Amino acid sequence: MNSQFEHLQLPRIDIELPKRIKGGGGGNKRDNRDFHGRKLLAEALTIIERPVKEYTPFGINPKLIFKLKLRSKDSLQDNDVTGLGLNILEKGTKSDEAIVVFSSDDNLTEFRRKLECYSGLIDDSPEYGYLDAIEELVRLEPQDRIGPLLRLEPLEPGELVPLDLELWHTGNPKEMGDYINNLNDFLSTFQEYPGMRVTDRYIGEYMCMTRIKVRQEV
Repeated sequence: MNSQFEHLQLPRIDIELPKRIKGGGGGNKRDNRDFHGRKLLAEALTIIERPVKEYTPFGINPKLIFKLKLRSKDSLQDNDVTGLGLNILEKGTKSDEAIVVFSSDDNLTEFRRKLECYSGLIDDSPEYGYLDAIEELVRLEPQDRIGPLLRLEPLEPGELVPLDLELWHTGNPKEMGDYINNLNDFLSTFQEYPGMRVTDRYIGEYMCMTRIKVRQEV
């Protein structure tokens, strides 16, 4: 059946969206695993010891989210990442760009144990050589949370606009519903900026989306 709206022209936006990287593989073995493993352990400790204001922004207790930056031309198998006690949220457009992960264990117990084995601090087998692929562990920065369209056209001061907000899904629908309710409560507390709120929500099996009305100041 022909569409009665064929005369309408849809806008075209030339941006490159991230693609999920499949599979994985290793590179050359690191000669300095003891030093490199200790460096990664120190970076993990820095991530764990988050400032309180970062750990509970707006009174919402988020998951421990950070990035695994990979060595150039290296990649990690998904099952290797989950075997570290981590859950994959997002992969970069290139295998060596970054893998965004979260952990329900705020102490990263399993991850740190395998790093200790890898660096030779404790005697265990296997040696977890696939950890050679990880170049560094870094915190998630504010710019990592801004989508490509919003980067192209940032909000202007004083305007109240609807934005689509994707929440990284933890796999627990009730938990995601609580996060959205907390977000709505937070937006509604600003008496000096009335009208901010969650207007729509969708919680699927793997995706959680909301539309919020928000101001640039917040």
